[in-house]
Amino acid sequence: MSQKNATIVANDWHYPAAYSFYDMQVDPEDYQEIITPQLRKDNYYQATSNLQLCNFFVIEPVDQQI
Repeated sequence: MSQKNATIVANDWHYPAAYSFYDMQVDPEDYQEIITPQLRKDNYYQATSNLQLCNFFVIEPVDQQI
C-alpha cells in the first residue's frame, strides 16, 4: 500500500456506527501501524479503480512450523 493511500485510510475512511471499530483512529496501535511504513511492512495491499483507492486488505504471515 502506498503511503498516500495508507494516510487516506487512516484519516479519511470512517464506517457506520455498527462498524466503527474498523476506523483506524479508534485504535492508536492500528493507526500507527498503517501510517508507519516500517510497521505496515508489506502486509497491506490496496485495490484501485481508475487510480482511485476503493479497498484495502491485510495479509499477515502465519508461523508454519511442522
